[in-house]
Amino acid sequence: MIEKQKKEVTLTIKQSPVEIFEKQGWINEGEYTPDGLAALAELLSPLSTVWGKTAKGNPGRWGAAFSPLMSKVVPFSTELVVVKDGFVLLTWREFEGTAGWHTPGSYVNPRETWQDTVSRIAQRELCVDATFERTIATFSNSQNPRFHDLTVLARCHLEGEPALNLYNPATGAPSQGQCAWFRERPANILPIHDKYWAPIEAVLCS
Repeated sequence: MIEKQKKEVTLTIKQSPVEIFEKQGWINEGEYTPDGLAALAELLSPLSTVWGKTAKGNPGRWGAAFSPLMSKVVPFSTELVVVKDGFVLLTWREFEGTAGWHTPGSYVNPRETWQDTVSRIAQRELCVDATFERTIATFSNSQNPRFHDLTVLARCHLEGEPALNLYNPATGAPSQGQCAWFRERPANILPIHDKYWAPIEAVLCS
């Protein structure tokens, strides 16, 4: 029944997706009906995991649907705390009008182990594999500007050197895709990552 109805739906400039669902009886008084929920589940089933299957993962971000979908749940992310000789590796990020140093991270895909997630993040953001050691802190980011998420800091070590440009202060301001080793908290750390520094510093001092 739902499949037949979907084939009959024609999206035009004058019709919003909500209007189409209302016309089919899938949304009533602002709420999904049981048939509407079934239709929504069927429409979402082809959606890939958060980061898809590509090395960089950008095609798996769900485009315009990313923030609306993630804001309906509390997604779980992992941030890598890569420590070597008393230094932590941070990468420079420019995103949505902000810029600063941050720990490499990503949202966890379904069915991933800790090692799966750590390897995927390290390969995508540092172009080298990493080995998971242990978790060191957990944060419930209810004040996150985009949406509420849960973040776990995972200590790990790299299986080689990061294949990124190492930032040299003599060259001027850092740019997207650069990394640097820090013993102390950088002044221009991303605001939403600032609270992660205390547990990172504890690891550096241990």
